[in-house]
Amino acid sequence: MKFYFGNPINNPFEVPKGNYRGTFFRHRPAKKAFCSCPLEQQQRFDFSLIDEDGRDEGYIASATLCTNPRCQSQRHGMKSFLEEWHGDRIYDYLDSDQNIDLDLLLNKKADVQIIEKQGAKHAHPYSKLEHAFPPGTLIEN
Repeated sequence: MKFYFGNPINNPFEVPKGNYRGTFFRHRPAKKAFCSCPLEQQQRFDFSLIDEDGRDEGYIASATLCTNPRCQSQRHGMKSFLEEWHGDRIYDYLDSDQNIDLDLLLNKKADVQIIEKQGAKHAHPYSKLEHAFPPGTLIEN
């Protein structure tokens, strides 16, 4: 079996805005903090994307989320993200201590919305995974 070891086919910061069907394929520690919480409390979620017409252009979208339940940033909170993505079904993944094993979510589908954002430190707009919803919310199954 061959494994492509190079860079992603497309830059995750240059995904055209729109709605996609995503597959959650990886979680990893964040490299850059997106809220005031310590970097160690932040995780990066990666989704492979297929467009609304079913084409796979090799796009990957990512979201950096804070694992601290007391985080003041609703926009970057993992709990909010998971509840939006899975709805009430997310509670089915909790263990008896109310923890979630993120590996249980690998290969789960989501409808994701990509927007363009212009940051003060960026010369060009960049792509941002704004929302993840249950499959069928944005794209017909």
